[in-house]
Amino acid sequence: MTGIGVNSARRLLTVVAVATTVLAGCGVGVPVVTEPACRAHQFPTPFDRVPPCSGPEVLLAAVAGLFAYDPATGVDPPTTFDRVRPLMSAPFQAKAAASVWVLSPVTIVDWNSWVKRGVTMRSEVAITGDDHPPDTATTTARVLSVRLAPANMTPIVFAVYSRAVRVSAESAWLITDLRMPS
Repeated sequence: MTGIGVNSARRLLTVVAVATTVLAGCGVGVPVVTEPACRAHQFPTPFDRVPPCSGPEVLLAAVAGLFAYDPATGVDPPTTFDRVRPLMSAPFQAKAAASVWVLSPVTIVDWNSWVKRGVTMRSEVAITGDDHPPDTATTTARVLSVRLAPANMTPIVFAVYSRAVRVSAESAWLITDLRMPS
């Protein structure tokens, strides 16, 4: 007789039969957990292209909007804060509204000087690769790099630590915290 013996063949068939039964049984009666698709409503213009179901995208849009200053046209920190309200949680709006100028790396004295001189400004914001707390179904955090470049002046570069939450896996992400290292 060549090949495997009868006893070995029976053992192999038994192992295959048991393994098949066990593996098949694993899927029976065990509910598969899947997160429901996000059905959050679209943000209003000008944020209608920001995906409300992407925490990092909401954080990027919110921070970019907050620092989109333009002294030449009078777009100051309170103006940008008001524009970005649709991307903020109500508690964050209430907490941060009184300290808008504190969030800005630009002093009021510098701002007034820039307004008088009609200084234009370009801003750039990017998510960095810095460590951040792990994302969960309802919380996300990112470190962003902000570069404010007033015309003919040294750019102001700083990091922003941001956090967003959503009430459930089906709701939009909203910014809940912004911090800048001192």
